[in-house]
Amino acid sequence: MRLWKELLTAIKFILILCVITIGIQILLDGGVNVESIKGWIVSNFFFGIPFYFANAYLNDGLNKIYSWIDHPKKRTLLGIPAFMMMNSVLMVILIYLFMKMKGVDNPNILSPNNMYSIVIALTICLMATLYFHAVGFFRGYVAQIEVSKKLEEEKVAAELNALKAQVNPHFLFNSFNVLSGLIDEDPPKAKKFLSGLSKIYRYILENRNEDLSTLQEELSFAEQYLSLQKTRFENSIDMEIDVPSHEMGRKLPVLTLQLLLENAIKHNAFNKDNPLRISIKKVEDRICVQNNKSKSRHSLESSGLGHDNIKQRYLLHNAKGFEIEETEDSFRVFLPLI
Repeated sequence: MRLWKELLTAIKFILILCVITIGIQILLDGGVNVESIKGWIVSNFFFGIPFYFANAYLNDGLNKIYSWIDHPKKRTLLGIPAFMMMNSVLMVILIYLFMKMKGVDNPNILSPNNMYSIVIALTICLMATLYFHAVGFFRGYVAQIEVSKKLEEEKVAAELNALKAQVNPHFLFNSFNVLSGLIDEDPPKAKKFLSGLSKIYRYILENRNEDLSTLQEELSFAEQYLSLQKTRFENSIDMEIDVPSHEMGRKLPVLTLQLLLENAIKHNAFNKDNPLRISIKKVEDRICVQNNKSKSRHSLESSGLGHDNIKQRYLLHNAKGFEIEETEDSFRVFLPLI
């Protein structure tokens, strides 16, 4: 099957060569000479078929030694002299055989009468060499792009998985800290908190293989998470959501809103008289998550893990617009919608 495919390719290549060489001959002769045309066609096929297959198989052999993908320079430095040497030897042999076929007993290959045959052979040699090197280089270049693209996709996937792997321990660590405090302060609340935690973590496990989730899913999960936190803080946290319903199909990195709510609760001091107020609203083409700041000496310094995690995940999705704004009284994070 491959041999026939190669033969058809060779015939196409030689027919193109016939058109070129016959066209040149017509221009030189100033008219059409049928016998001359027949001679060019016979010569092109006689020289073309051996040259094509010899170059094709030499090309395959060189590719096994040095591929265009891994060693393009070595492939070129080895290929050019190899093709020149092989084609020179093949040219002498074919010219000799061609002259014998025409009935010449003692062929003088370099005689003036053989110049047309030499020109044909050199033309075929040059075109075949250029063709195989151009095709080889192009295929190698395309293959290199595909390999690089695949490696980049695998790298992005690995980095996304690594970033998502940071989220779960981060969430669990903070949740267990809260649970630990509740066990001492209020055991019934601790039991209720643990029940809510199990439901939330089930959602996290179900979506562990997802990179993005819809805005509707993120908002729903944020409300579940806040409901869990209210088990401990009761009416000390208020959250307002103002997002148009037609935007609910847009995407955010998974657990983005939960991370921001978690940070707001962790790094601020609040109570019933001075509650933590959180708002989630759409601003232009982004979601703005804002909370009031009320730090105390007991509030923890931020490690930056949550915000850095979100930022890196947006970068891996080539989404621009992630931004953090902080004043003395408020903290705002802008999340681009994907």
